[in-house]
This record gives sequence, C-alpha cells and structure tokens, in this order.
Amino acid sequence: MSCVLARDRTYDTRFLTSKIPQVIRGAMQELRNVLATDPTQILEIEHRDFERISAIVAEDLGFDVQLTRGSKDGGKDLVLRCRDDRGQARSIYVEVKHWSSGKKVGPQELEKLFMVIARDHVDGGLLISTSGFTDPARKLLSGSDKADIIRLIELGEMTSYMREYAPHQAGERNPESLLWEIIRRPLR
Repeated sequence: MSCVLARDRTYDTRFLTSKIPQVIRGAMQELRNVLATDPTQILEIEHRDFERISAIVAEDLGFDVQLTRGSKDGGKDLVLRCRDDRGQARSIYVEVKHWSSGKKVGPQELEKLFMVIARDHVDGGLLISTSGFTDPARKLLSGSDKADIIRLIELGEMTSYMREYAPHQAGERNPESLLWEIIRRPLR
C-alpha cells in the first residue's frame, strides 16, 4: 500500500498572517536538526516541543499532520493523514511519550492507544517513546493482531527519520511507498 503525498497544503489564513506559528515552526525544525545529529540532546527538550518536532518529521515524510491539544487530547498527540493508492483517506494516530524520568513505556500505554484507535475507527497508530519500551509492551505486540495496527518507534529510529527524510536533502521528497513501509516495518 502506498500513500499519496500532500502536494498542495492548505493552511488556515491566520497561520500565514501571524508570526508566532512561523517562529515556533522554524524553532522546531532547528531542534529536529539538532536531535538528528545529537540525540542525547533529547533530555533538554520539553514534552510538548517533542510532539511538535514529531509533527515536523511526519510532514517531512509527506503526511498531512494535525497536532492535537496539549492536554485532554483524547489519547493521541498527532493525527497523520494521507491517501492510499486507491485514493482512500487514511488516518494514523500518534502518541508521543517523552518522560523526563527515563521510564520505559509499558503495555498499559499500548492498550490505551489501541482502545483509542478502535474507538475512532482509524487505520493504525504509532507509539513513539524517547526512553524505549518494556519487554511486556513488546510481547503484547509480538504474534498478535495488534502488531498490524500499532507500531513502536524508539528515539534511535525517530532520529534516523530526522536525518534521512529532512527536506534539506537536495529538495527531494521520499517515494510515496515509503510512508506505509515505515509504519508497517516489522518490529525488531
């Protein structure tokens, strides 16, 4: 399955006239570049800023991205949208866990995301953790049908996307088929 890149982006006109969102976006792009070269700097980044950086990375990959509210977000931090090769709209929820304690994400967070995906009837989910996942969380996905719905992404993989798909690479966009390949890549 491939996903059609958003070629023409539509923006809220307030976004284009206000300087603040433009400054924030520029700062998040710069932070993405810093993390791509030195992931240890993640400890200096606030949780909400990492959500914004994740949104920038998803846009770099070609998704239309909605960043949800900072709190009471309904169990998702980002909503990624694209169209598949048949022209059908696809939605993917992303939950970002950037805990300053360094605690690994356990199965309970995975179950919460699965429940939100099922409740809202979306196509899948990504659970991103800057501190990794517990063995029970990984086991919950291995060999179950949930592995087809939710994908775990750790900081190392996220920073590789930051490096590989950043738009500064000679203006190239990644092939459309890579979008779903990234989401459906098998667990390690």
